[in-house]
Amino acid sequence: MLKYWFEGSMEEQTRRFESRIEDLRKHWKQNPMDLESHRRWYDYSRTKVRMFEASNTQWATRN
Repeated sequence: MLKYWFEGSMEEQTRRFESRIEDLRKHWKQNPMDLESHRRWYDYSRTKVRMFEASNTQWATRN
């Protein structure tokens, strides 16, 4: 199994979020979860690290 995770920095997510608010052409990208997801960015990042640590076992890394 290969694990991939794409994560932009908090600064990049803030920039994109603000761009969606300011640019009328991007309003359609806004959804109700945006604010909540932005608020929980650090929680998601910590959980991702714990998930990778928990799944990085000898059994999981065997060829």
